[in-house]
Amino acid sequence: MQTLLSEARVDSARPSALDVWEVFKRFALEQVVCADNYLLFQVGDSETNHDTYFDFCREFKQYAAEGAPWFEQLHIEFSAQRPHQLGFAPLTRWSYDFGSLGEFFVAVEGLPEFRAAASFQHWSFRVYHTRV
Repeated sequence: MQTLLSEARVDSARPSALDVWEVFKRFALEQVVCADNYLLFQVGDSETNHDTYFDFCREFKQYAAEGAPWFEQLHIEFSAQRPHQLGFAPLTRWSYDFGSLGEFFVAVEGLPEFRAAASFQHWSFRVYHTRV
């Protein structure tokens, strides 16, 4: 993901959320070796940790040797601490709830929360990987 962001000339110190979203959409189309993968979009004012977030995630389903599933996630996260807030309750969308990635992208981009977050000016930015 970092390579794609660099190739797209995204300024990691002050990235445009819309530019990062476009790179994420390209990344979502890349083939990966895993049992399955999904996209997750999250946005809103957290009810627990006092952060506001705008998060794009790709989740990879894997299987251990004994057959038990486990997941890895790559997050592209914009966050802000209070007093900076979007004024929205947390909202989540999973790609598996849509007929195609194209439908998922259109639905996310049509959300008022997406449009508000894309123009929000108080973000910190990071890309990270986690195993869940």
